[in-house]
Amino acid sequence: MDFSPRRVVLFLITSSVLLFSWFFFVVPILPVDNAKEKPAQNNEETENPEEIAKNEVTSKTAGDGAKTTPDEGSDAKDPDGKTNEQPDEKTDKPDNVAKIEPEKKPEDRETSENSKEVRTEYLGSDDPENENGYYFLAKLTSVGASVERLELNDPRYRDLENPDSPLALLATVPDPEKFPGPYYRTYATSFFYVHKDEKEKTISKLIVPDDANWTVRSRDRDRVTFQYVISNKFRFTKEFSIVKPENNNDGSNLARDTNAQGYFLKLKIGIENLQDEETQVVYEMQGPVGIPLEDSESTSKFRDIKIGGLEEGNVEHETLTVKDLAESIEDQELVNPPYYYEEKWKAPFRYVGVDGQFFTTLLYNSPDDPPTTKKVESYVAQIVDLNPRDAKHSDVSLVFTSVPIDLEAGGEQTHDYTLFSGPKRQGLLHEIEADKIIEFGWFGWISKGLLAILAFLHDNLFLPYGLAIVCLTILVRGALFPLSRKQAHSAARMKELQPRLQELKKKYGDDKQKFAEAQMKLFRESGYNPLAGCLPMVLQLPIFIGLYGAIR
Repeated sequence: MDFSPRRVVLFLITSSVLLFSWFFFVVPILPVDNAKEKPAQNNEETENPEEIAKNEVTSKTAGDGAKTTPDEGSDAKDPDGKTNEQPDEKTDKPDNVAKIEPEKKPEDRETSENSKEVRTEYLGSDDPENENGYYFLAKLTSVGASVERLELNDPRYRDLENPDSPLALLATVPDPEKFPGPYYRTYATSFFYVHKDEKEKTISKLIVPDDANWTVRSRDRDRVTFQYVISNKFRFTKEFSIVKPENNNDGSNLARDTNAQGYFLKLKIGIENLQDEETQVVYEMQGPVGIPLEDSESTSKFRDIKIGGLEEGNVEHETLTVKDLAESIEDQELVNPPYYYEEKWKAPFRYVGVDGQFFTTLLYNSPDDPPTTKKVESYVAQIVDLNPRDAKHSDVSLVFTSVPIDLEAGGEQTHDYTLFSGPKRQGLLHEIEADKIIEFGWFGWISKGLLAILAFLHDNLFLPYGLAIVCLTILVRGALFPLSRKQAHSAARMKELQPRLQELKKKYGDDKQKFAEAQMKLFRESGYNPLAGCLPMVLQLPIFIGLYGAIR
């Protein structure tokens, strides 16, 4: 084979000409489908909050013990085939109390100020070219004042099973404990009243279940506030908000790939004591639920729990795989849900959440915010949807238990949370100190360098990823050409020496020591280095492994 530099240069030039000709002359004349789908209820063009609420409310009265019905069109399946139905009641016990009193029936609860009308509200937009530059559309429900669904509006991210539908990173998941009733929802929260009994034993009583129907107190374009009142005792509020991304109109995807704040869904939990005496409250909050398992039939990357714990100011990355979580449940002999991991974390964290192959949903605590130990006492991983045939395909989440909240008479406290739901891109993850959730393997530094080149080809030269990967492969092969050429010459030289080696084998027969001495003498006389054929291959191996890690 002729490895002359002339042929290599000709190959590179020809390949480049073909690629750029395709992009600059063929792609511009290809037909483009500019059709955009809008949701049935879109807040983007409505400026009057009352009109927004009127257009988006789904009026369905939830009587005592009755199932609530979602708004029209909300029964669409997420990428894992899970439907968005409203739940019945579900209760959990926090880990920092000794006993839970029997829950009162719904009719016994003091909720005269709460609405029974199930409301659906939206934040963001499904239009990738919306005037405010929002990156996603969040569907909120008054049931539990929680997130029912979150869809990215970037046309690059579509549902694999239904390419015409946007990709949903958050969705409801059936609760197997009371199937087909309650559903797990992101940010759903249960509140407990904590007090001492006659024997000074700590008692916790459920006062607001995670599927209680909240009242929409206010809303505007970027904010929705839900309220739940227990007359003369407590007022609870949950305020959801999103951030209008900056520098999002530069005509490229650069802002979407580097501005992490555009993927933030914020929550502020407020608790007000309406009594004339001090009291204490604890709450449990459901973590991110419903991240899709991409290409479930052939994937090697499943849903995992990622934790960025803080140790002396440094972020220490930790991974709990779904396999380890399933084995823990088996070791605990948990036959019925809830399926919790055997260990609870109490250390402060920078981020913690659920990780997929290309996307992640992380509860993020900024360095500017108070440490998480001021609001979260513990958090535990759980399986919310156990796959009996293959545990690795199970859906996972977390449950966060707050610190005991001491409230003076008439006092109020708030806790702030930020949820990042977006693609696993270096520019985005670096901003929230979560770079390490991307596992490149042993040669990560090579993978990161190749990814930077790939990003340049895609973002600056506007090449589609398919062509960008082809160009990257050509560049890598071109850079490795000197090593490949040396390896080929070494192989050709070895081929020339084969007849003389065969003669030596016949001459010395089974005497391996004399044959080895004669062979090395032949190599020295011929100027052949046996390592010359292996060394180039060894040097190329890390680069090819890094290339695989970059594009997989």
